[in-house]
Amino acid sequence: MKKKIFHQFCLLTVLAVLLSSVLVTLALYNQFYEDLCRNVRSEAKMLSLTIQDKNAAYLTQAGSVNEDTRLTVIAPDGTVLFDNRADSATMENHLNRTEVQLALENGTGEITRYSNTLGRQTYYYALKLSDGNILRIAATIDSAFAVLINCIPWMLLIGGGVILFALLMAHRQTEKIVGPLNMLNLEKPLENDVYDELAPLLSRIEHQRIQIDRQMSTMRKKQKEFSAIAENMSEGLVTLRASGEVLTINKAAAYFLGVEENSCEGNFILALNRSVEMQNAVETAAKGKIGEEVLTLNDRSYQLMASPVFNEDVIQGTVLLILDITEKQLAEQMRREFTANVSHELKTPLTSISGYAELIQNGMAKPQDIPDFANRIYDEASRLIKLVEDIIELSRLDEAKVTLTKECVHLQKIAQQVAQRLQPTAEKRQVTLQVQAATAQDTVFAVPQLIEEMIYNLCDNAIKYNRPGGSVTIAVGPGPQGVMLTVSDTGIGIELKHQSRVFERFYRVDKSHSKATGGTGLGLSIVKHIAEYHGARIGITSRLGKGTTISVDFTK
Repeated sequence: MKKKIFHQFCLLTVLAVLLSSVLVTLALYNQFYEDLCRNVRSEAKMLSLTIQDKNAAYLTQAGSVNEDTRLTVIAPDGTVLFDNRADSATMENHLNRTEVQLALENGTGEITRYSNTLGRQTYYYALKLSDGNILRIAATIDSAFAVLINCIPWMLLIGGGVILFALLMAHRQTEKIVGPLNMLNLEKPLENDVYDELAPLLSRIEHQRIQIDRQMSTMRKKQKEFSAIAENMSEGLVTLRASGEVLTINKAAAYFLGVEENSCEGNFILALNRSVEMQNAVETAAKGKIGEEVLTLNDRSYQLMASPVFNEDVIQGTVLLILDITEKQLAEQMRREFTANVSHELKTPLTSISGYAELIQNGMAKPQDIPDFANRIYDEASRLIKLVEDIIELSRLDEAKVTLTKECVHLQKIAQQVAQRLQPTAEKRQVTLQVQAATAQDTVFAVPQLIEEMIYNLCDNAIKYNRPGGSVTIAVGPGPQGVMLTVSDTGIGIELKHQSRVFERFYRVDKSHSKATGGTGLGLSIVKHIAEYHGARIGITSRLGKGTTISVDFTK
């Protein structure tokens, strides 16, 4: 703005000087012309009083006084009697000259025209003498131009001085005009004391400032809300420009992709993850469709959902949602395995029961074999009932539908009761079952029936997977969280690769041995669920051929 005002001042100054120079020149030229004409007329009148009855020598001398003046005497018939610039004898008749005709008619005549004799634009003044002759004096207009040309250096000098002075004043005035504008307080426009003409503008700025402040406050509030929501999401959220550059990324997304949250903005999403799945999802969104892919990173599975963002049918960007579906896939896999295992576990005893029953029904069984077949049918039915009961128990624990009341439970007391129930089984398998005396407070807040079932399953497994002459020990003592229950055996042990999975439903380390012992494969899974229901931690240590110890750590 400052440069523009200064340039405008300079332009106006130059134009004013040029226009003034032209007008002054025209005025001076007109003044010089008038002075020239007036001088010619005065000279003609003065000569008219003295040149009558004078010879040619006198006329020649009179014409030589002023070298710029041409003196001519013309007879009434137009014959040139004398001319100080040309030979009168050779000159053509001047009767048709306008100034001569005017002088014959009116006594005087004047005109400005181009002179062939002088070769210049010339002013002619003719005066009728008393003897009837015409005295004509002519002066070239060039003399006026000569005066102007002589004035040009002075005019240039004055004009240059005026322009220089105007430039200095323009700079000063520009600073004076722009200074208050540069000092405007746009934060408080109405408090500025400047030009009255700016009052409407400042009022409008104040109104817009208030609106902008409100909008910015609303935007900051929404930004904070969005950031709070995004940062506390367990799902990964990434917003992208239409070009694929990252606008925002939350902590979950940065963690999933294994990148630093603060270093992602401005980078291309494919620079953060170059997988084919990511590329396909982003490219599909860039085409205006929702892209869905499953990405595997660091042994975990993530579902990518890329949705395009439209503004008036133009794609402005992409919203990328990253969901950790590892647990979902594991749960789905476990559900499929559970369904397959249940089907298998139910089918085997049912097939056996159906086969024995069919033999008896068709009379194909010998009378002496019927008691044995009936005993087998009873065993398989008992196994089915046990399996169904375990499945129901697991379902109740999964859905937290246990309606029993919690109370203070002495773990050692229940352990002793379980040991008494399992003593016949242990003796049958030649296994020693014992309960160590509690070394500390053994009371926990729990459901007695579930604690009894948990200890029973642990001890039952320890007996079944033991060896003749082995032992099972139940102990209660202090643990990291409070009270710890441990069941140790000297049985066959479990390989390290199987230890993390023994609490899964229907998982068996040795399926042939499990089948021989009649287990359902749900005992340890029920133990795990009971422990989780009570907020306890369960752990296992085992060495192949040396035995296994399973511990349950209850919170005090």
